[in-house]
Amino acid sequence: MNYLIQFLTVLKENEIEKLKQIQLIGKEKKLLEILIEYKNKNLPKEIILEKLQLSENHFYKACSVLLDKCYQFMFENNVFKILKFLSKRDLYQNLKHEIFQQEKNYSNDLAFNLLAFELLQRGSYKNHEENIIQYFANQILNIVKSNEKEYEKFNYYVEVRRIRSKMFELAALQNSLEAEKYKNRLLELSNQMDKSQHSLAFFHLYHGLYNYHIFFDKQLENSHNLLINALEACKNEKELLDLEDLSITKLKIAENLYYHSNFLESYHLYEEIQEEYPEIFYEDFYHLTKYVQLLLILEKWEKAEEILKNHFLNYLKVLHPTRGTMAAINYTKLFLLQKDFKEANYALQKARFLNDKNFYLPYEFEIRLLESTLYFFTEDTNFFLTTLKKQYKYLKSKGLKLWESNYVNYLRFLEEVYKYKKKNQKFKWKEKFQSIYNTFQESSYKVYGKLLTLCLNKDE
Repeated sequence: MNYLIQFLTVLKENEIEKLKQIQLIGKEKKLLEILIEYKNKNLPKEIILEKLQLSENHFYKACSVLLDKCYQFMFENNVFKILKFLSKRDLYQNLKHEIFQQEKNYSNDLAFNLLAFELLQRGSYKNHEENIIQYFANQILNIVKSNEKEYEKFNYYVEVRRIRSKMFELAALQNSLEAEKYKNRLLELSNQMDKSQHSLAFFHLYHGLYNYHIFFDKQLENSHNLLINALEACKNEKELLDLEDLSITKLKIAENLYYHSNFLESYHLYEEIQEEYPEIFYEDFYHLTKYVQLLLILEKWEKAEEILKNHFLNYLKVLHPTRGTMAAINYTKLFLLQKDFKEANYALQKARFLNDKNFYLPYEFEIRLLESTLYFFTEDTNFFLTTLKKQYKYLKSKGLKLWESNYVNYLRFLEEVYKYKKKNQKFKWKEKFQSIYNTFQESSYKVYGKLLTLCLNKDE
């Protein structure tokens, strides 16, 4: 992997302009100019080698040296800024490589090892490498082992932090039984720990319980309080938490309002956080995605297009395997809601292409729902119904059942509407279908609820 090329692909235009000011000479200068010029065009490596008259080995060595110089220039040689940037831009391989490059200089530095342990868990669970995460957990404990109280504090912390991350993995795998075991372990730990001594662990414990409530527990009444408790718990450990930890907790409160269908209140809180922490907000891809959903729900099309253009489109252009897929999915939703079916189809094909390359099951489910919705409007009866059968078969193969899975229920509702439309009859609101429709008017399902409403009003 060429880490320099990966780094350049995620830079925004203003960052590229800043990087162009770096002082270089000779082939290094020419190399950077060529890579910047062709960063979105997948220029074959052989052409670059020919342009620069470099051997392959010399090319990779030159890229490695140049990457270090770019990091030093862009981040003022601040290792912590470099690692945080790579994490925010979802450059996991770059992040891992840089952590181990720097680890030999910071092996006994508690702050460095805490940051490495944290950042290696912040991205997609698919990148979580247990052996590496455990390595830095051990490093942390080795550094503090001579102090009994510190050792106990960080021993609780590393276990709780891992459980918090595990909740995301188990949510993607829909493994509620395993998640419940981890939730119960968190409750056990909460009874063992002292809030005054183990506030760092409690901060992550409340986040772990919040993740459980959001992903697995339909009784969400207490989830907001868990986030408030997390903010309260960390008051005595702020030196171990950076500003991002605190701002993310506030963002989760806005997300919680979104999950509770308090869409306007959530939107206004996100707006406040944008003003308070703009650099953090616009780098938080996860919450930007939630924010885009709110903009779609509230039909703030212009703002949605602005956010997608400024913070999602580049990932789509460079075919980023995960963020590019989400960008394409969000564009598909936007275009469907605006009835621009040609652009919706183009965006959907991009989503399909990217997810096939780096498969992620939740994205696959969304793509299939959006595909069926698009065909509802654009394809003839036989093709639409044949496609639905394929979708049902696929979802069934993943253990999803009618009346139990919202993914399957969405398709069943769509099929019912389609049948009435073809007969030119008014849709009959049977109890089960009313229940499905109501489910899709709440929480994170609301965007799909708007699509169902669009389908109901197709010929009106």
